[in-house]
Amino acid sequence: MVAGRQVRNTSVITTPSPNGGSISTSNITVTVGQNKRSLVVICHGLNMHLTENIVGTHTINVLYPPGHPIISGYPKGTNIPVGTVQ
Repeated sequence: MVAGRQVRNTSVITTPSPNGGSISTSNITVTVGQNKRSLVVICHGLNMHLTENIVGTHTINVLYPPGHPIISGYPKGTNIPVGTVQ
């Protein structure tokens, strides 16, 4: 589940585990909205041979680059030399 919605995996790879059994790895692709700063992902592991299921939760924090700087107090088109303070 991603942000409370069930998501189907786009690929699954199953490899033998060194301790016996197998390890399944799934990949998903999710688009994060521009106003989101974090995303909660919940993974459910099901094994028909065991009596309990495994659930893991992870929060993904999204970092955005800074926006364009806003410079005020100068007429538009004015060149501002490096180190100038007004």
